[in-house]
Amino acid sequence: MKEYSPSGSELHLFDFAQLTDPDTEARLSQLARWVVDAEAHAERYGVALPGVLLRPDRGPEHRHRCLAALAVFGIDDGRR
Repeated sequence: MKEYSPSGSELHLFDFAQLTDPDTEARLSQLARWVVDAEAHAERYGVALPGVLLRPDRGPEHRHRCLAALAVFGIDDGRR
């Protein structure tokens, strides 16, 4: 999902539930690619996973939080 902030910069919320691929790993890989691309373009982005919402922001720390959330998603509950 893309939105536009009042300042004119794009906002992205990359939502696991909006992806249709039945393979969890493929969905997580797509979300990771979008995070890396958005950060490279200095856009604000967030990630929505079941039970996790990282609100739109930007910067290396935010990128790390998003990628870390994707990396550990499903480990404790056997979703992978």
